[in-house]
Amino acid sequence: YPERHRDTWYNRAVRCFSLQRNVLFVLDPKHSTGTVPCLHGIRVFSMAWIILGHTYLWPQFVGCANLREMSKMTSQFSFQVVLNSTFSVDSFFVLSGMLVMFWTLRRVDSDGGSISLVRFYAHRFLRLTPAYMFVLMLWTNLVQYWIQVPAWKSNMEDHRVCDSYWWTNILYINNFYPPYLTGSCLGWTWYLALDMQFYVISPMVIMVAYRFGSRGLSIIIGVLMCSSLLATALVVHFSNFQIDGSLLLINDIFTDQSLYNGPSRTSTSNTYNSSVFDKPYCRIAPYLVGLCIGFMVRRLPTVSTTSFSKAPARWFALLGWAVALILLVSPIYGLYGTYHREDQLSNLATVFYYTFSRLSWALGVGWLILACFAGYGGYINSFFSHGIWLPLSRLTFSAYLVHPIILYLLFLGLEMPVYYTNVS
Repeated sequence: YPERHRDTWYNRAVRCFSLQRNVLFVLDPKHSTGTVPCLHGIRVFSMAWIILGHTYLWPQFVGCANLREMSKMTSQFSFQVVLNSTFSVDSFFVLSGMLVMFWTLRRVDSDGGSISLVRFYAHRFLRLTPAYMFVLMLWTNLVQYWIQVPAWKSNMEDHRVCDSYWWTNILYINNFYPPYLTGSCLGWTWYLALDMQFYVISPMVIMVAYRFGSRGLSIIIGVLMCSSLLATALVVHFSNFQIDGSLLLINDIFTDQSLYNGPSRTSTSNTYNSSVFDKPYCRIAPYLVGLCIGFMVRRLPTVSTTSFSKAPARWFALLGWAVALILLVSPIYGLYGTYHREDQLSNLATVFYYTFSRLSWALGVGWLILACFAGYGGYINSFFSHGIWLPLSRLTFSAYLVHPIILYLLFLGLEMPVYYTNVS
């Protein structure tokens, strides 16, 4: 063919399906210039944490042979990481907000201070939706034929839900309708709906930051953050959510009884899921932290690693890491004592934990990103920035979409209920 016909839009579209081209791209360990390499390691470990939590959650769909012993496992110190695996999602919110601010500011700078909203939204929709809808098609039409066990009919309702509610997924409103998380299509994709909703409002924050700098960003982030924290506190307070050490986990979806008996309008954890867990006005705090980190990474010059040797910088970095460690550990192990007591936490303590735990985690992750970028990461930055994480990082979106289906097929194919232990 003539040279002028070799790089048409059609040829570029076809090359997107080239196995050789995609494999070479995915396996390329080289970081692109102008990026923050530590994000890849954070992304990989966050996804591994999600899969770990789901691996312990999914067997409950087919029954647990030692539920009482499992409830005792939740009181173990080491098991807190599994119970609180949902904080890994907040890491992704931080990363998403940071990257949206970073790359959009870069685009706005090059375009002379303007942003094309059509291109902005179309880019996001076209980037996520094709793979998302392909997995939805598999789940709705094909997965049900891949397994033939009695447990399928009694426990596998989600693929039939998609016949009625698939359109909520393509519109990214499946965290609002249907009203209960356990009754939605591809229930684990509530995160994509939230992330898209945060993305929709992000240009407002980005343009304020571009035109008014750090002062304008502080004001708009402060208003949104306070509104979100206040909304969360009010919902938790008036819904009278409780954290009881005698239960497996009320504060997240781990022990939602609807997993056994279908969606229940009276389930405490189901009420929490539909009121707080998947609602943007209660979950936007980590995304806002990410927007701030993205602004700082874009606007602040890179600090040489040799500056760590200077006393003021060294002490500032050490203090930052100490505070970040506290912020990261507190949400994970802060409730450990409640699993060894029969009484419930007070309403005030419950409201405080629900309101600030995810913000605490997001601030810790935010410091990790900022410190690694500024040259204060040391061995931590070297570990998370290693080239080995880059190929795995490129696969995290697909892993997020597909791994629950693999877990479904694995556990629903078992002929006997799962027997929980610390290692299986």
